[in-house]
Amino acid sequence: MRNLSLKTTLLFSLLSCVFAPPLQAFEVGVTTVASLTQHPLHSAPATVVQDQFATISAEISGIITALSPRVGERIAADKLIATIDCRSYDNRHGQAELEKSRLEAELRFAQLQLQRAESLSTTISEEQRQQRQLSVQLLQLQLKANRFTISQAEIEQEKCRIRAPFTGTVIATLATKGELAAPGTPLLRLLGESDPEVEAQLRPDLAADLEHAAGITFTSQHEEREKVTLRSLLPQVGLLDRSRPARLSFAQRTVLTGSSGRIEWRGQERLLPASVIVRRDGVLGVMTPHEGKARFLPLPSAREGRPVVVSLQPEQQIIHQGMQQLEEGDPITISTPPASNL
Repeated sequence: MRNLSLKTTLLFSLLSCVFAPPLQAFEVGVTTVASLTQHPLHSAPATVVQDQFATISAEISGIITALSPRVGERIAADKLIATIDCRSYDNRHGQAELEKSRLEAELRFAQLQLQRAESLSTTISEEQRQQRQLSVQLLQLQLKANRFTISQAEIEQEKCRIRAPFTGTVIATLATKGELAAPGTPLLRLLGESDPEVEAQLRPDLAADLEHAAGITFTSQHEEREKVTLRSLLPQVGLLDRSRPARLSFAQRTVLTGSSGRIEWRGQERLLPASVIVRRDGVLGVMTPHEGKARFLPLPSAREGRPVVVSLQPEQQIIHQGMQQLEEGDPITISTPPASNL
């Protein structure tokens, strides 16, 4: 009796396997890599700089006799902005001019003596004639040296009058009338009117990406947002942070010099969202459709809960709905989105 019951149970088990209904296909949603991925947003610290910025300093010693510009005043290029007491330099120039007159008079006298010696060649010795030639030559050399002395005195006289090197706005005065200036004494700071630029400090891995980026923007600490374009990526690396400086030009409106902020741009690589990433046998990846079945595609660089950079083709299909329940080889049917009512 027991053997009969065992045989009956085995028979029913065999029949249930033979006549078992096929596995029901899972309904999934499918889309392409292009529609799922986004280009990552990169950013770097940046500052608005103005290359036409100068501290105007004295080049000679003397009392400041005039310093006319005031802070905020716009001055044109070559405009007189300060003067230094020039009397001692005027005296040096006058002394050099007097020395020139004395040397010219001595040279004329020496040349006359040489002419007489040459006309009296029969009654004057060769040694005396050569001495007079030497006197003329020495005086000629002294006159050449005197010309340099006069030229230097004129240069010093010019330095008594300090002029604006370019058109700009005075942003600070650093001295006043009556002060004693020495070479290098700062007098004022001048900010030019050339177009300001954005200087950014980039990580080495972002430098190459910025070269091919489009749609770069600069956002200041005051939330001013302006479009910029890359002008130059400097061929140098910072000693401390190993960052690489870049210069960017404003496309239209500029931001005040000295403003700090960040530049932002979209990278060239594609980021797959973490919502479509699944784990199978301890490996992270995505589920893809293949001939009516689910196929697991590993992503070695994926991290739990984080978007991953992928190099998949934009037209590659990805299961983005219903993938959590799928295993490798499960039958699937792709759901069709409902048609919109026009």
